[in-house]
Amino acid sequence: MSEALDAAVARHRAGDVDGARRLARAALDHAPNDSALLHFLGMIEQRAGHSETAQALFERAVAADLGYAPALVSLVRLFAQAEDWPALARLRQRAPSGALGDEFLGLRARALGELGEHQAAAANLAELAERRPGDRAAALGAARALADSGRFGDAEAAYRRLIKRDAADADALLGLTGLFESLNRPADLESFFTAARDAGADPAVVALGDAISFREAGRFAEALSALDAARPTLPEASWQQMRGSLSDRLDDTGGAFSAFAAMNRADRAATPDADEGVRRYRAELEAELAALDTPRPPTPPPEARAPPLFLLGFPRSGTTLLDTFLMGHRGVRVHEEKPFLEAAGRLGGPPGARASLDPEQIGEMRAAYWHALDPETDRRDLLQVDKNPMATPRAPLIDALFADAPMLFMLRHPCDVVLSCFITRFQLNWGVSAFLALDDTVAAYDLVMRIWVKARERLGLNVHEVRYEELISSPESVLRGVAGFAAIDFDRAMLDHAGTARARGHIATPSHAQVARPLYSGSAGRWRRYRAQLDPFLPLLEPWCEHFGYTIGD
Repeated sequence: MSEALDAAVARHRAGDVDGARRLARAALDHAPNDSALLHFLGMIEQRAGHSETAQALFERAVAADLGYAPALVSLVRLFAQAEDWPALARLRQRAPSGALGDEFLGLRARALGELGEHQAAAANLAELAERRPGDRAAALGAARALADSGRFGDAEAAYRRLIKRDAADADALLGLTGLFESLNRPADLESFFTAARDAGADPAVVALGDAISFREAGRFAEALSALDAARPTLPEASWQQMRGSLSDRLDDTGGAFSAFAAMNRADRAATPDADEGVRRYRAELEAELAALDTPRPPTPPPEARAPPLFLLGFPRSGTTLLDTFLMGHRGVRVHEEKPFLEAAGRLGGPPGARASLDPEQIGEMRAAYWHALDPETDRRDLLQVDKNPMATPRAPLIDALFADAPMLFMLRHPCDVVLSCFITRFQLNWGVSAFLALDDTVAAYDLVMRIWVKARERLGLNVHEVRYEELISSPESVLRGVAGFAAIDFDRAMLDHAGTARARGHIATPSHAQVARPLYSGSAGRWRRYRAQLDPFLPLLEPWCEHFGYTIGD
């Protein structure tokens, strides 16, 4: 078929796309499994904007010849463009070893990371780093993925190799610093910077170590001064984040807010699809809200296994603190922000489609949830706690999978929550892109709470509310109530949250620094110091304050 393909290619190069398409389709009538023809026709359809037709043609080309690299590469790029991470993650299983190159390894690692499969993502990036030993980006990606997957020793070694190659590598320095902080290893962090100073490291690197040391000692003014000298070695967003945190501790709210706003602008500038992420997140929330006006899905068949305990709320409402308390209980296994619900939700389609599902389909979705969770626990007989504040809008999905599932809902003053989201630097994805601007943060809070309140009204959810402010002031009383709701004995070991945080090692959420310290009330009511900056948004937040029993008065 090479002559027919050559003729179609020539027609296409001459600008006659329709003629090229006709020639290729006519040739396929005689050779329906010719991978080159199928791929060529798929490229024509993709450039015409017919992605589904193109995908079908690429799939046929791959089915006809698993080793045909051009079709595999086109399929990889198409899945990546559509952000069809499950399809991209599965593609490696169908392709022979070596048929897909470095681009695929990088994209598949991203897909696996999006799906929460950090071990597999780390393996892909480690393979990519081995293939390209001089590629700093590949080595840095591998180090980050190793940390995300829990291979902390390997991650530390990877960061140290990068720093050995370039002692002023800001990303590697921050990666290692963040790793030590998330593992609650301040002594190792201090010794690292001491060794750097003794080795004659760049003055900006030494200044960064000084800034961190002063900060941990509570000498915030000196830390801020040292931070100025460290600026050359830090990315703009990281420098502004530290400046904002130190200014806040010095009660310079104007300077702190300015720094946090600059941090978010820098992150937005470095994330080209941030605006699209905000749009997609809002569209997903609106779809969940609209689906609550459709009939309730049928109840799936009962199962002997007890449902998980879901820990929900809005990000920065105190869910990590509560889950650390729960980790101290000998009868509990806590899973932090894992994509278990996503595994089930993919089988059910968009929120509006749930009403048309039958009990057997919902049972399959529930099985997919357990299939995702079970490899993450060593004791299925324990109470499994699925903590994920970003899953709060998925409460209707939880109800569909597990009728009357127990849900802990973490409450905190709405103004404190939105402020904390805005001033916290998250690992960016399309959901938390909404926290890069205060107006988007407030709008997201409003939509999520509308979904939550409506879901409780329509579905009669089995909920126990926990107030952050009460948890930090009267932890034993609050935890006794939580234990009663969860049908577990109260365990006094839960009260030692700081000890549990130290023992658990890595804390993946942005709250790692706070939960490892004694309880303090400084974060409760912090928003009042930033009232001038929040004032334009109080009309939207005040109804939620009243609804949840908070005030915004002086």
